[in-house]
Amino acid sequence: MAAILVPGMVGMWLVSGGLVYLLLGVPLWAALLIGAIVTPTDPVLAGTIVTGNTAAEYIPEPIRNLLTAESGANDGLAYPVVFLPILVLQHPPQRAISDWLLSTLLWEVGAAIVIGAAIGAAAGWIERESRRHEFLEETSLLSVTVALTFAVLGAVKLLGSDGILAAFAAGLLFNQFADATDEADEQKVQETMLRLFTFPIFVLFGTALPVEQWASLGVAGVILAASVLLLRRLPMVLVFRRAVSETDGDRDPLFAGWFGPIGIAALFYATVAHRILGSELVWGAVSLVVATSVLVHGVTSSPFTKLYGRASDRIRPPANGTDQSSIFSRG
Repeated sequence: MAAILVPGMVGMWLVSGGLVYLLLGVPLWAALLIGAIVTPTDPVLAGTIVTGNTAAEYIPEPIRNLLTAESGANDGLAYPVVFLPILVLQHPPQRAISDWLLSTLLWEVGAAIVIGAAIGAAAGWIERESRRHEFLEETSLLSVTVALTFAVLGAVKLLGSDGILAAFAAGLLFNQFADATDEADEQKVQETMLRLFTFPIFVLFGTALPVEQWASLGVAGVILAASVLLLRRLPMVLVFRRAVSETDGDRDPLFAGWFGPIGIAALFYATVAHRILGSELVWGAVSLVVATSVLVHGVTSSPFTKLYGRASDRIRPPANGTDQSSIFSRG
């Protein structure tokens, strides 16, 4: 995870920014901003790939855990990568670097991890002790985790720190301390909740697609979207494959490298950058890449998952042949 989240993310950022710079001809820091926004793997879309019956049948658990953990962490860890270009575009270099080091890294990232981890550990301990001492007649892991998510997001946001990263840290520590014996029983309910929260976001995204801006980008926009999907993540996973014990052989890094969808996290950072800088180009380029990722990764989700599972010869296809893993079918 350290290899993927630190040098891996930096590599993905520089590759994406370089593609934007070469294809769209924008200033360097504007290109690096767009590249930073599309760097993180989206946890919501990645979750639709690694959960469900098809994923359980065809994808090994280490690969599913790897994609889940990475996507959950790097959407929050992309915060300093996104805000470095924003600060440079806003302020003189010296002030931009000092604000980035003191405000972004120390407070908005470091404090978010500490606060989120503390809240998550405390909530997990309370849940475990309540179950052990039978303080509660009936417990619901779903209600606890949903409440914890909104509590951490709201509290850390009020403190002016990174709520997304804090929520991930809280969930990680909650999972370590809590007694999650009923997690398997509630997995279906959690998948339903995931769809419920995801669907309206993409409906709103569909109504706000800047088709005219896409047309203004021309062929360069199409090449950019395709190049980002092919070159942003896959080479990084292949380079760091020896540092990732979950990937074994040639097929694992190819599968893990391809399925790094770009989605809601990128939309969030794009709206933040648009609000601060007022640049229409940022929203146009990012939305084109996100829409392409949702479509392409959604269409390839089921067939590539089945092909990977059968080719690896480690996982047998389900007997009933059902398939619910496609991002495209899930909205």
